[in-house]
Amino acid sequence: MLKNVLFSIRNNFKIDNSMIEFIIKDNPIIPEGRNKIFQSAIGMFLRGSFYEAIHILAPKTEYLFRNIAKEVGGLTVTLQNDGSSMEKVLSSIFNLPELIECYDNDILFSFKGLLNEQSGANIRNELAHGILGEAACSSGACLYFGVAVIKLLTFTSIPCHKIFNNSEKLKEFKMPSSDSLKIVRKNHEKNGVQ
Repeated sequence: MLKNVLFSIRNNFKIDNSMIEFIIKDNPIIPEGRNKIFQSAIGMFLRGSFYEAIHILAPKTEYLFRNIAKEVGGLTVTLQNDGSSMEKVLSSIFNLPELIECYDNDILFSFKGLLNEQSGANIRNELAHGILGEAACSSGACLYFGVAVIKLLTFTSIPCHKIFNNSEKLKEFKMPSSDSLKIVRKNHEKNGVQ
Protein backbone atom coordinates (compact mmCIF):
# COMPACT_ATOMS: atom_id res chain seq x y z
CA MET A 1 0.00 0.00 0.00
CA LEU A 2 2.87 2.41 0.80
CA LYS A 3 4.25 1.86 -2.69
CA ASN A 4 0.86 2.82 -4.14
CA VAL A 5 0.66 5.99 -2.05
CA LEU A 6 4.22 7.00 -2.95
CA PHE A 7 3.49 6.30 -6.62
CA SER A 8 0.39 8.48 -6.42
CA ILE A 9 2.42 11.32 -4.88
CA ARG A 10 5.04 11.06 -7.66
CA ASN A 11 2.33 10.83 -10.30
CA ASN A 12 0.47 13.92 -9.07
CA PHE A 13 3.33 16.18 -7.95
CA LYS A 14 6.74 17.11 -9.27
CA ILE A 15 8.71 16.95 -6.02
CA ASP A 16 11.79 19.11 -5.65
CA ASN A 17 13.84 19.56 -2.49
CA SER A 18 12.52 23.06 -1.82
CA MET A 19 9.04 21.55 -1.30
CA ILE A 20 10.40 19.52 1.62
CA GLU A 21 12.12 22.37 3.41
CA PHE A 22 9.17 22.96 5.76
CA ILE A 23 9.76 19.52 7.33
CA ILE A 24 13.48 20.11 7.81
CA LYS A 25 13.84 23.84 8.52
CA ASP A 26 14.17 24.67 12.23
CA ASN A 27 13.49 21.06 13.15
CA PRO A 28 14.90 20.71 16.68
CA ILE A 29 15.75 17.00 16.46
CA ILE A 30 17.87 17.19 13.31
CA PRO A 31 21.52 17.45 14.38
CA GLU A 32 23.32 20.64 13.43
CA GLY A 33 24.65 20.62 9.88
CA ARG A 34 22.48 17.67 8.79
CA ASN A 35 19.45 19.58 7.43
CA LYS A 36 20.45 19.54 3.74
CA ILE A 37 21.31 15.84 3.67
CA PHE A 38 17.97 14.93 5.29
CA GLN A 39 16.17 17.21 2.83
CA SER A 40 17.99 15.64 -0.11
CA ALA A 41 17.33 12.08 1.06
CA ILE A 42 13.63 12.69 1.68
CA GLY A 43 13.40 14.29 -1.77
CA MET A 44 15.00 11.20 -3.31
CA PHE A 45 12.62 8.97 -1.38
CA LEU A 46 9.52 10.85 -2.51
CA ARG A 47 10.76 10.86 -6.13
CA GLY A 48 11.18 7.07 -6.01
CA SER A 49 14.97 6.79 -5.67
CA PHE A 50 14.52 4.50 -2.69
CA TYR A 51 17.90 2.78 -2.87
CA GLU A 52 19.86 6.02 -2.70
CA ALA A 53 17.52 7.55 -0.10
CA ILE A 54 17.74 4.59 2.28
CA HIS A 55 21.55 4.63 2.04
CA ILE A 56 21.47 8.18 3.39
CA LEU A 57 18.48 7.99 5.74
CA ALA A 58 19.58 4.92 7.72
CA PRO A 59 22.91 6.26 9.03
CA LYS A 60 21.56 9.80 9.43
CA THR A 61 18.58 8.53 11.43
CA GLU A 62 20.92 6.48 13.60
CA TYR A 63 22.94 9.61 14.30
CA LEU A 64 19.73 11.55 14.94
CA PHE A 65 18.81 9.17 17.79
CA ARG A 66 22.40 9.17 19.10
CA ASN A 67 22.31 12.97 19.15
CA ILE A 68 18.92 13.10 20.90
CA ALA A 69 20.21 10.67 23.55
CA LYS A 70 23.32 12.77 24.08
CA GLU A 71 21.29 16.01 24.26
CA VAL A 72 19.06 14.65 27.02
CA GLY A 73 22.02 13.50 29.10
CA GLY A 74 22.48 9.91 27.94
CA LEU A 75 25.98 8.51 27.84
CA THR A 76 26.51 7.43 24.23
CA VAL A 77 30.14 6.34 24.58
CA THR A 78 31.94 3.77 26.70
CA LEU A 79 35.31 4.42 28.27
CA GLN A 80 37.99 1.84 27.58
CA ASN A 81 40.71 0.73 30.04
CA ASP A 82 43.34 2.58 28.01
CA GLY A 83 41.47 5.87 28.45
CA SER A 84 39.99 5.98 24.94
CA SER A 85 36.28 6.12 24.25
CA MET A 86 34.12 4.16 21.85
CA GLU A 87 30.59 4.82 20.59
CA LYS A 88 27.98 2.48 22.08
CA VAL A 89 26.19 0.09 19.74
CA LEU A 90 22.84 1.33 18.49
CA SER A 91 20.78 -1.16 20.51
CA SER A 92 22.35 0.28 23.67
CA ILE A 93 21.45 3.80 22.55
CA PHE A 94 17.79 2.81 22.08
CA ASN A 95 17.82 1.33 25.61
CA LEU A 96 19.25 4.39 27.35
CA PRO A 97 16.88 5.42 30.16
CA GLU A 98 17.30 9.09 29.22
CA LEU A 99 16.12 8.44 25.65
CA ILE A 100 13.26 6.22 26.81
CA GLU A 101 12.16 8.91 29.26
CA CYS A 102 11.95 11.64 26.61
CA TYR A 103 10.61 9.66 23.65
CA ASP A 104 7.55 7.57 22.99
CA ASN A 105 8.42 3.91 23.46
CA ASP A 106 6.47 2.91 20.33
CA ILE A 107 8.65 5.20 18.19
CA LEU A 108 11.85 3.83 19.72
CA PHE A 109 10.60 0.24 19.34
CA SER A 110 9.76 0.82 15.67
CA PHE A 111 13.10 2.38 14.78
CA LYS A 112 15.03 -0.18 16.82
CA GLY A 113 13.27 -2.98 14.91
CA LEU A 114 13.72 -1.31 11.54
CA LEU A 115 17.34 -0.30 11.97
CA ASN A 116 19.02 -2.74 14.28
CA GLU A 117 17.20 -5.89 15.35
CA GLN A 118 18.19 -9.17 13.73
CA SER A 119 14.63 -10.36 14.20
CA GLY A 120 13.44 -7.11 12.58
CA ALA A 121 14.40 -5.46 9.32
CA ASN A 122 18.01 -4.80 10.43
CA ILE A 123 18.36 -2.12 7.72
CA ARG A 124 21.40 -0.41 9.25
CA ASN A 125 23.48 -3.57 9.49
CA GLU A 126 22.43 -4.87 6.08
CA LEU A 127 23.43 -1.53 4.53
CA ALA A 128 26.74 -1.43 6.40
CA HIS A 129 27.66 -4.89 5.10
CA GLY A 130 26.45 -4.28 1.53
CA ILE A 131 23.72 -6.91 1.80
CA LEU A 132 20.70 -4.67 1.20
CA GLY A 133 19.95 -4.58 -2.51
CA GLU A 134 18.00 -2.18 -4.66
CA ALA A 135 14.89 -4.38 -4.81
CA ALA A 136 14.70 -4.61 -1.01
CA CYS A 137 14.88 -0.81 -0.73
CA SER A 138 11.83 -0.56 -2.99
CA SER A 139 9.56 -2.69 -0.85
CA GLY A 140 8.40 -3.65 2.61
CA ALA A 141 10.43 -2.56 5.59
CA CYS A 142 12.53 0.01 3.71
CA LEU A 143 9.47 1.85 2.43
CA TYR A 144 7.99 1.75 5.92
CA PHE A 145 11.28 3.06 7.32
CA GLY A 146 11.37 5.99 4.86
CA VAL A 147 7.79 6.95 5.66
CA ALA A 148 8.49 6.58 9.41
CA VAL A 149 11.42 9.01 9.13
CA ILE A 150 9.21 11.52 7.31
CA LYS A 151 6.50 11.09 9.95
CA LEU A 152 9.00 11.51 12.80
CA LEU A 153 10.42 14.70 11.29
CA THR A 154 6.93 16.01 10.51
CA PHE A 155 5.89 15.65 14.17
CA THR A 156 8.88 17.68 15.34
CA SER A 157 8.88 20.32 12.60
CA ILE A 158 7.85 23.77 13.82
CA PRO A 159 6.68 24.98 10.35
CA CYS A 160 4.79 21.70 9.86
CA HIS A 161 3.06 22.15 13.21
CA LYS A 162 1.91 25.61 12.10
CA ILE A 163 0.56 24.14 8.84
CA PHE A 164 -1.40 21.49 10.75
CA ASN A 165 -2.88 24.09 13.09
CA ASN A 166 -3.91 26.49 10.32
CA SER A 167 -5.25 24.04 7.72
CA GLU A 168 -8.95 23.27 7.83
CA LYS A 169 -8.52 20.47 5.27
CA LEU A 170 -5.94 18.66 7.42
CA LYS A 171 -8.20 18.84 10.48
CA GLU A 172 -10.91 16.87 8.69
CA PHE A 173 -10.08 13.27 7.73
CA LYS A 174 -12.20 11.62 5.08
CA MET A 175 -12.00 7.88 4.71
CA PRO A 176 -11.04 6.98 1.11
CA SER A 177 -13.72 5.20 -0.83
CA SER A 178 -13.35 1.55 -1.68
CA ASP A 179 -12.71 2.59 -5.28
CA SER A 180 -9.56 4.57 -4.36
CA LEU A 181 -7.33 1.49 -4.47
CA LYS A 182 -8.81 0.50 -7.84
CA ILE A 183 -7.94 3.94 -9.23
CA VAL A 184 -4.33 3.64 -8.01
CA ARG A 185 -4.06 0.15 -9.51
CA LYS A 186 -5.52 1.37 -12.80
CA ASN A 187 -2.90 4.18 -12.89
CA HIS A 188 -0.15 1.65 -12.13
CA GLU A 189 -1.27 -0.58 -14.99
CA LYS A 190 -1.54 2.40 -17.35
CA ASN A 191 2.04 3.45 -16.46
CA GLY A 192 3.45 -0.10 -16.52
CA VAL A 193 4.11 -0.29 -12.76
CA GLN A 194 3.37 -3.47 -10.84
